[in-house]
Amino acid sequence: MEAAGPSKVVSYIREAEGLLLKGQKAAVVIDSISDKKLRVAFEAAHPLYTASWKTNLPGMSEDCQRILDDAAIQL
Repeated sequence: MEAAGPSKVVSYIREAEGLLLKGQKAAVVIDSISDKKLRVAFEAAHPLYTASWKTNLPGMSEDCQRILDDAAIQL
């Protein structure tokens, strides 16, 4: 695991959607869990997780994004 410096946090969050396990990819990973209780827990939690990503909040204005980026760099 890589330790993230403050300057990398903003770009990591922006790219995080590309790291999501979606559709069949998620099903394959969940099916690979050998512990039955743990697999059942992930099967139950995955639809809730997916639904939480469907909440589409409005994007930030360019000014807000710049302020956030500047703050992350200064940390």
